Amino acid sequence: GGGGGAVNAGESQVGDEGETTRSMRSGWSSVRRKTKSGFGRSVLSEMHPELSMFFEWVEAKHGHPVTLWQKLDRGGSMTLRKQEFIGNLKALKYEGDLDELWNILDSDRTGIVTFTEFVPEHALDLARFKHWCLVKFDSLQAAFRALDEDRSGRITWEEFSAGLESRGFEPSCATTLFLLLDSGDEGARGSILESDLLFLDRWQSPEYFWKEPDVAAQERFKAVLLKRFNENALRAWRKVLDKDSGMRVGYEDFNITCKDLARKGVREAVPRSGIGALFVAFDAERSGWFSLCHWDEEAHVALVDFQRWAKSKTGKVTDRIREMAEGKPAVDWNAFKKGVRGSGLTNYQIPMIFDGLCPSLNPAHACLTAADVTFLDKWDPEAEAREQEVWGKLAHHRATRTAAAA
Repeated sequence: GGGGGAVNAGESQVGDEGETTRSMRSGWSSVRRKTKSGFGRSVLSEMHPELSMFFEWVEAKHGHPVTLWQKLDRGGSMTLRKQEFIGNLKALKYEGDLDELWNILDSDRTGIVTFTEFVPEHALDLARFKHWCLVKFDSLQAAFRALDEDRSGRITWEEFSAGLESRGFEPSCATTLFLLLDSGDEGARGSILESDLLFLDRWQSPEYFWKEPDVAAQERFKAVLLKRFNENALRAWRKVLDKDSGMRVGYEDFNITCKDLARKGVREAVPRSGIGALFVAFDAERSGWFSLCHWDEEAHVALVDFQRWAKSKTGKVTDRIREMAEGKPAVDWNAFKKGVRGSGLTNYQIPMIFDGLCPSLNPAHACLTAADVTFLDKWDPEAEAREQEVWGKLAHHRATRTAAAA
């Protein structure tokens, strides 16, 4: 008996298809026209010409990257491997440099591009929406039924925006969410179907997207690590956080590190607020990573100063260390002090750099080889700063958007 009403309602909708659809689309179209061009482009597009060209193609051919992602991720795993990524883009007639594009997107060199890496800006809004649905309604399916007030099997823009606002969801990102969830090209259909939410169900979104930063936990965590490494922030960074010398720490690696520390008795690594709250205290922009600068500004300045000076002398930091060694296998503390004379580094920075770069924790065996500083030849702090600036602008835009909607 209950199903009969749903069928009749659906028949009524079909019968009024022309007028209802025109009315539904006209309301959404007026909102969509106000959305600036470039909606689908990544925040990092302005830094990488290949990425800029790619997202221009995405916008022209597929509306926005979430729609494209669902075409690329045919298995629904919410991850893409290189062969799958390149093969599917070739099938869709993308003609750019696919290897270069892959290297940009797979910035952590894991051999996998996740949904979060593919759409880092939009992932935040989608993750918060999903979390809100699960907290408020227990499931995305129940959320769909609640927002589909006329039981038509589709959520119109009017239903979506009014439903979110009346139930306390942040109204500032309603337009963005509707664009992303409407699988018609850039919101061309003007409604959301329950099937449009399936990919969100599969996505295990990281908790740092919705967690509030726990600054007090951050201070306790940093203090306990500094204590373990003689107050040397660079040493703590390299020995605990950035073991692969990538000069950035992603959420997944941070999560693993914190759990490992907790097993070893460092309770501060898993605060009551959660690892996500601790992570986002470092990653204020919610970019999914934080750098040495986020961890400790003094250590960052010292390492940048050392790198700049070493490169000015020999072109490479590794070559400067070899010169300091004077034919010996490694550079000890005395040779390092002698080698950096006239560098402009302070008496505070010099031991921080030497101890921070030395692989051994035993002072009696403290020495440096060229292999220990290879990462400094590859590290580009200027590019990193530009990327952080872009993320900062995005964070400011989000805050402004939220304040305007309040």
